[in-house]
Amino acid sequence: MGHVKQGAEFKRAFAAATIHDFFNVISVVIFLPLEIMFGILHKSGAMLSNLMIGGNFMSMKGLNFIKPLVKPPIQAVQLGVFFLFPLSLIGASQAFSW
Repeated sequence: MGHVKQGAEFKRAFAAATIHDFFNVISVVIFLPLEIMFGILHKSGAMLSNLMIGGNFMSMKGLNFIKPLVKPPIQAVQLGVFFLFPLSLIGASQAFSW
């Protein structure tokens, strides 16, 4: 949209965008049937991930980014509760009744 006021520049930008769009369409026409028939992109991606990481199974199951973020505030709250209400004054069963 920034090239609309300059006529020659707009024509060049429009031509470049058209070529880019046709490249995308031709890529889909070539790679989609290959992927459907042979799974070539899946196999090549698995091979590359094996080279880079050491295995083609990349699971997000072990990734828990909430726990390291929440652990310090929880510990601070627990220390505050134990500081304000020591277990010697109240029973351990009452310490976590709220």
